[in-house]
Amino acid sequence: MREFPIMTLATALKSSGVYRLECARRYLRIVALNSVLQAPPPRPGTGVLKVGLLKRGGIGDWIIFASALERLWQGLGGPQAAELVIYTEARNREIIEAIGLHGRIVVFDQREARRSVRARHRLLSAVRAESFDLWLDADISRTNLGDAMALASAAAWRVGHAADAHSPCHAMIERRAFNRLVADRVGQVHMVERFENLVGQALQCLDRTGASPAPPVSSALRGLRWRPGGDALLIAPAASSPIRMWPLVRFAELARGLALRHGLRPVVVGAAGDQAACAELCRLIGEDLRPENRAGQDGLAQLFERIASARLLLCSDSAPMHIGRWTATPTVAMVSGADYTSYAGYAPDARFAAAHAADTSCFDCRWNCVHPVARRDANRKCLDEVGVAQAAGLAERVLRAGAPAELSASSGAPAPRGPGPTPRDRAAENPR
Repeated sequence: MREFPIMTLATALKSSGVYRLECARRYLRIVALNSVLQAPPPRPGTGVLKVGLLKRGGIGDWIIFASALERLWQGLGGPQAAELVIYTEARNREIIEAIGLHGRIVVFDQREARRSVRARHRLLSAVRAESFDLWLDADISRTNLGDAMALASAAAWRVGHAADAHSPCHAMIERRAFNRLVADRVGQVHMVERFENLVGQALQCLDRTGASPAPPVSSALRGLRWRPGGDALLIAPAASSPIRMWPLVRFAELARGLALRHGLRPVVVGAAGDQAACAELCRLIGEDLRPENRAGQDGLAQLFERIASARLLLCSDSAPMHIGRWTATPTVAMVSGADYTSYAGYAPDARFAAAHAADTSCFDCRWNCVHPVARRDANRKCLDEVGVAQAAGLAERVLRAGAPAELSASSGAPAPRGPGPTPRDRAAENPR
């Protein structure tokens, strides 16, 4: 990954003596917490592997992880040969159950575990008592709590991504917490490939010689495919942070033009917390088009259904973008360049387009922006430069790709595997 000035400063600060003392303090705390845990209980000789998986994130992160989870189950030999225990946050239970490839789901509160020694001890003790054969840390990035959980698992194989140059604290603990470290390529490949590589490395640790090949494993999401013929122009403006959201006034202008040109029915979707933004978007679109505001009214299953039956999806860099890509719904996402390769840089597909700034020289900065920012919650230059005309051109392209004449040759949604071209390669198709 290229170095940005703020990264260089961060590296310098993390080389200071004070910061190294802080790293040592964290290291000793993790070791001390694990030293008081009881020994793992003996496992009955059933021949069934027991695997612990740490995976937090959100809906979009789990959709990205779905194909890697399929690969994990396939390599383990299926539910008959392995037991999988997933450690995650409460907000992910619904999407994990929708994917369908779960054994047992353990929900924990990471904030409470960070604040309270007693809560951390309870969590780590519960992990130790499981007596895992394999522990896999599949979080987006390593955390001190994740490192402590890996060490607590006492599994024969503990697999995670190696710390990068900007994470000296994790580098200090990782040789004790993990015994199989995978080189991390975050910002260099799409998260789909990153996770599949992690799972592949984990499976290499297990001796499956002589094991019967498992039947193909597919998640329940594989059956979700775009159904052409609808008239809904679905708009999902919200994102996890204001800096990821394209301006509402531009969404409205884009939606009005497309609705009038193609006779589409605007439908705005979002979570309960997005109601104000979605109501404002409906107002900007105009009463004459009768936009429907579904914010806070649909569950996850209904959101998938709406996206799979929409004529076109317009969205920010958020979970609906990944759902649209998964279902092969004609989708245009307005994205920044901060994490472009990791999230929006999917393999090429005629029904998916990411609108971004033409200048990609600073992309994949991981929000270490080199350009001046008026406010902390303001769009960065790479997203602010995405114009309505550019987005409309991409929308026309994906609409043509989803025309009935072309659908007869389509076999449905492609599996979202592998990265797409780099931001520099895509610059030509995203003029300002």
